Amino acid sequence: MSFVRAANPIWFMVDLIGLALNDEYYAFFLTNTLPYLPQNVYRDPQGMTVWPNPLEFFPNGTLPDNLYFDPTLVYRIEIRHGNSQTDALIYEINNFVPGPGNSITPINQPIFTAENLASNSNFSTVDFTIPI
Repeated sequence: MSFVRAANPIWFMVDLIGLALNDEYYAFFLTNTLPYLPQNVYRDPQGMTVWPNPLEFFPNGTLPDNLYFDPTLVYRIEIRHGNSQTDALIYEINNFVPGPGNSITPINQPIFTAENLASNSNFSTVDFTIPI
């Protein structure tokens, strides 16, 4: 089995006031259904080495870029200010699917485009005067 990275492998997060998280914050990777049991994430695409769970953020607000997930599983990701389930919950990401099903399929409809066009009749006369 081959494990996959998320669509955006750069895991950078900010707290609730916009400051980058630091090494006081942790990411919990859990099952998506109660009782929210820990679910493994890996350091390599072969799934040979498991990351600790919870995973500590770096001081710059990021997680390692070599997070590999099981593409057949659905994850719940909790970001907490501390390394226990009783610490303050900052973010909760439910139904996280890291595999091919996570991408958004664009709608096959044309997008309305227009040249630089103004169609308001209230401004049909424009007077560009140059001050002297």
